Amino acid sequence: MKMQMLSRTKTGRMAACGMLLALALLFSYIESLLGLVFAYLPGIKLGLANIVVTFAYFYMSRWEAAAVSFCRVLIMGLLFGSAVSFMYSLGGAVLAYAGLVTAERFGEKISFIGTSVLCACLHNIGQIFVAACFFGAEILPYYLPYLLLGGALLGILTGALLNLISNKYKKVIGQ
Repeated sequence: MKMQMLSRTKTGRMAACGMLLALALLFSYIESLLGLVFAYLPGIKLGLANIVVTFAYFYMSRWEAAAVSFCRVLIMGLLFGSAVSFMYSLGGAVLAYAGLVTAERFGEKISFIGTSVLCACLHNIGQIFVAACFFGAEILPYYLPYLLLGGALLGILTGALLNLISNKYKKVIGQ
């Protein structure tokens, strides 16, 4: 599923990473404002920033996507979070990134929707793992099914959005 890179020059790639990081931060901030929508299920978010990370992964490189993801988690944690919220985000981001690596191995057999569902569910598993470290493992059987259902549904939504973005990007680059 690897596509043509966003930019070939070092300077262009650095600028693209900066723009994607800014976009991911903006999406994360918007999601934090929308947190009241999902207040009855803490930990569930739309995952708009994950669209940016997935785009970076498939249109740039693994390392640039990892940098965008980690920097987004770090900056959001420093600006708007706490140490605990940073750990939740980091745990989720690490497993979601592992989902990107896994999806890449399937190549064309897995779509952006499948990739997004996989990453969203893994992100939620990462959050539950962090919660289990803080609060004990008894939380796992009760809360995980709700997070996985939310992750699957919102993963479909973000995957569909990524399909639209990808199709527009392919037209722009003439692919």
